[in-house]
Amino acid sequence: MSPPSIPRCLAWLALVGAGACGPGQSSVPDAGAALRPNLVLVSIDTLRADHVGSYGYFRDTTPRIDALAEQSIVFDRAYAVMSMTLPSHTSLFTSRWPLEHGILGNLRDGGRLYAWSRDLVTFTEVLSGEGYRTAGFISAAPLKRATGFGAGFDVWDEPAERERPGAETVGRAVDWLAGAQAPFFLFVHLYDPHWPQLPQPPFDTMFSGGAELDRWVQERDLPDSLARAHSGKSFDTRDTLNRYCGEVRYADAQVGVLLEHLDALGLADTSIVVVTSDHGDGLNQHGVPGHDGHVWEEQLRVPLVVHLPPPLAAGLPSHYPGLVSLVDLVPTLVGRVPAWHTPGVEAFLAQASGVDVFAAGAHRDALLAQRTPHDEPGDPGARFALTTERWKLIDEPGGPDRLFDRGSDPYELRDAAADEAEVRERLRAELVEQIRRQTGRGAALAGAEAASGDEALLRQLAELGYVGGG
Repeated sequence: MSPPSIPRCLAWLALVGAGACGPGQSSVPDAGAALRPNLVLVSIDTLRADHVGSYGYFRDTTPRIDALAEQSIVFDRAYAVMSMTLPSHTSLFTSRWPLEHGILGNLRDGGRLYAWSRDLVTFTEVLSGEGYRTAGFISAAPLKRATGFGAGFDVWDEPAERERPGAETVGRAVDWLAGAQAPFFLFVHLYDPHWPQLPQPPFDTMFSGGAELDRWVQERDLPDSLARAHSGKSFDTRDTLNRYCGEVRYADAQVGVLLEHLDALGLADTSIVVVTSDHGDGLNQHGVPGHDGHVWEEQLRVPLVVHLPPPLAAGLPSHYPGLVSLVDLVPTLVGRVPAWHTPGVEAFLAQASGVDVFAAGAHRDALLAQRTPHDEPGDPGARFALTTERWKLIDEPGGPDRLFDRGSDPYELRDAAADEAEVRERLRAELVEQIRRQTGRGAALAGAEAASGDEALLRQLAELGYVGGG
């Protein structure tokens, strides 16, 4: 996507002029008041939180991320809004829910691209307006510039074809870093853990079976194998897990390369570094080999590790145990950076639904997630899910709701809806209210519409398995 259109820029200038404060905004801390930190955001596509060492995984899949986590804030229960790449990243960058920004899939029904509305402003555009140099390095088709995601980036680097390995993406990013002028915002997107999970040597043989893997599979009631709907080919569960772990370890190594260059360039102490994911993956759990927008825990729960420069980290915990959504990331970062409390940033917060989770009264009681129906035969339809501290409600299209006790049933195997009718009805009312509120905000904020297709990009998305709306 080219820089914002003139009407979009005018709309943004009007919003900046309003200068309103956003929801959940905390008071400005004194420490580091003059620091305008660099921001480095790494998104590892399809990375499940429960496959990261600092989140309790039994395998050594993420030594570099774990080392960073030891010096960072680890958000123990962070959730994506949707297990689909473009909508999830859009929510991350706009701090809006999908029903508000209107981008509900990598494609619209019928295989068309989305056109971003003129008032859908990303934090990239805000930082660019604040004098930040902005650069994005992308590894796969779902985030290519033709999707509209590249707004506000001075430098944009994407693969010519549908995807590329993380080493190539990170190599280009560190080349840019060598000449970057501070302050800057660097976004790096890695795609390696995504299906079909074909790790290159030596990562392809790094993980194998064993008693611990068998126990992990049995606890989650995974089948021995499962066929993928698009190909009909059956995939062995343990082999899939081993290959997925190899890809995660490979992506972790690329994060390590990026962190080493930040340190070598003397940028580590003046940079915020965030490592997260847009969504997880099924890996045959709940009968789902991939993610496809589903709303199970394994598709929605993501790692979120935030490293702050020492002046900005004072008084903050090493772990945040509460519920947090990816829409909350930007407001929470703004709450830590006094230099970002400008009219432009505050105008962005005024149109955001995310909150600074460290602000007084900003505790999240429930998080909404959704699945968009796809325009293809056999599609299971739309789904919504509401996650609370204890419970998970899944709204089933054409059938009764499902309810899971997250405390006693963390892998969502036993439907408690019949035994907990009062809880089910209370959560259903909350789910309906959140949908109503978000839909209303989406109408007021003018969500995305259909756009004409980029034939090369549509072909690449189809090659990755994304079809109408998927």
